[in-house]
Amino acid sequence: MPNSVDGTAPKKSTTVPSGDDLRANRLEKILLPAKAFVPATETEIDCVVTCLSSDGASISTALASSIGSEIALYIDGFDRFTASVVWTTQDAAGLKFNCSTGKRERTAEKIRCYLEGGPVPRTGPENAQSSTIRSVRNLRRPNGETAKFEVIDISLYGASLRTRCRPAIDEIITIGTVEGRVARHFDEGIAVEFTRRTPAVLDTLH
Repeated sequence: MPNSVDGTAPKKSTTVPSGDDLRANRLEKILLPAKAFVPATETEIDCVVTCLSSDGASISTALASSIGSEIALYIDGFDRFTASVVWTTQDAAGLKFNCSTGKRERTAEKIRCYLEGGPVPRTGPENAQSSTIRSVRNLRRPNGETAKFEVIDISLYGASLRTRCRPAIDEIITIGTVEGRVARHFDEGIAVEFTRRTPAVLDTLH
């Protein structure tokens, strides 16, 4: 069964990476916790990254054979990636990242830091979403009305917003390119559950 990013068998050596390995910006025989969002089924699955480079990854999951052709992958400590599935087996999949040159360089730097034993900044969907949502200052209602807000708290699934606006419960509002359902009201504002989490939308949140 292929475990590496390019579909080849992993190296048998378990020694400390050499200088050549460091220059390759590649992690093999690793076990990094991750989550994959599958837009085709709008589901999220737990998985483990077994190989990682700035170009792609190999993941292990019992649902590999049914994840589809496009996913968004969240790797604890390494960020979020939109990826194309290039191969699958019953319990593993190979992914090719669809990202900018700048992001590839940042990923390579994190891999080098990991190989050298340094701390890798914790990043993930919550942090990526927070940075963009916090940059937006207005929400939009279906009737075209807009209202100012401040972010109190945010996660992959929703946010608490400080605002004087009180849309009805279950009303769908838009924040930038992200849609959310108003779940409840509280003294300072509203709680929103995000309703769209596809790779394209996640890219706008990064």
